Amino acid sequence: MGMGWKAVNDAKPYLAMVLLQVGFAGMYIVAVASLKRGMSHFVLVVYRNIVATVVMAPFALYFERGLRPKMTITIFIKIMGLALLEPVLDQNLYYMGANLTSAGFATALVNILPAVTFVLALILRMEKSSTLRDYPAELSLTVLICGVGSVMSTAVAVVAERANTHAWVIGFDTRLFTVVYGGIVCSGVAYYVQGIVSRQRGPVFVTAFNPLCMIVTAVMGSIILKEEITLGSVIGAVIIVVGLYFLIWGKSTDGISQVSDVSVKGAGELPLTTATNGHGSDSGKHVLGNGNGDVHVLDVETPTTNGH
Repeated sequence: MGMGWKAVNDAKPYLAMVLLQVGFAGMYIVAVASLKRGMSHFVLVVYRNIVATVVMAPFALYFERGLRPKMTITIFIKIMGLALLEPVLDQNLYYMGANLTSAGFATALVNILPAVTFVLALILRMEKSSTLRDYPAELSLTVLICGVGSVMSTAVAVVAERANTHAWVIGFDTRLFTVVYGGIVCSGVAYYVQGIVSRQRGPVFVTAFNPLCMIVTAVMGSIILKEEITLGSVIGAVIIVVGLYFLIWGKSTDGISQVSDVSVKGAGELPLTTATNGHGSDSGKHVLGNGNGDVHVLDVETPTTNGH
């Protein structure tokens, strides 16, 4: 009986990521269907993030009461930066591209995000946002990003759709379903599931499932949206996926070698332990102590995950 429960628990991260990628694929399909029927992507982004904020706020208030650190100007500026990059720029550009091309093509290009992040990290000589490190309350941070993103995207949409006030009107149709589905599944549940699985198995594990979304989207797009799958698109998708897995393999090997190098240099005097955030949860960092009260924190970097 114990072996059976162990097998079920071991399979949970895999099942969660498979279902999550299917959920993302569904979002891409219904979003493109609504956009092709005339829905404004500016308005879609606004409503999606409002729904995400309203749905996730009660969970953040309940589960993270007493855990949220003090808000500072520096942290708020970082949150504004993330809101500008993700809900405002990223989602608008994605929906615009998907509307002009196809759901399958747009989903395929999502897989180059880790590579773009890696290149930017090399150019800027930095990697990984420190916002979660400064504000270690995942649900609250998600609500704040979606909330600030709602305000910013509303300002953008008001300017972009100033001559078309009808764009804000949605009825009980695919538009409403797209807004609710995107807000709850892709901006709410997805962030939470990715955080849980990433904490248990690591961000590399989460990123490795991204190509599954591309495959499901391509199949669903060809059936529901009548999108054509050409030989060139298949070859291009294969190249992107191979490149993604090479990057994941390289980054995971690099992270392991960094830990090994530090451990070897301090062999016999630097025991390696896992740091917690004070509430029993793993923070993803490793603490090196030398027995004299000196503590050094090592953060192993990994590729980014799907943020759509």
